[in-house]
Amino acid sequence: MRARPAVLSLNVNSPLETLLPNISHLEVDVTAGYGSEISDIPAPIIQAILLLLAQSYERRDASEQALMPLMVQALLMPYQDVRIGRAK
Repeated sequence: MRARPAVLSLNVNSPLETLLPNISHLEVDVTAGYGSEISDIPAPIIQAILLLLAQSYERRDASEQALMPLMVQALLMPYQDVRIGRAK
């Protein structure tokens, strides 16, 4: 299952520029994560976290910061969004 990226939009028919002078506050409701239970988290993400924890424990005395292991990158790749071009 691929996660949907977050989107923030106003539920109005007017352009944002005309609304800004009239807005006194903005309230945002956010739902994040995969669910309320640990079983809702995809198994590859849990495995990636466990691999990172094991690496951190093994290298706890190392003074240099290690790169993310290729196996962790491979496990997380299906859950990452790739964007090409400039941000708007």
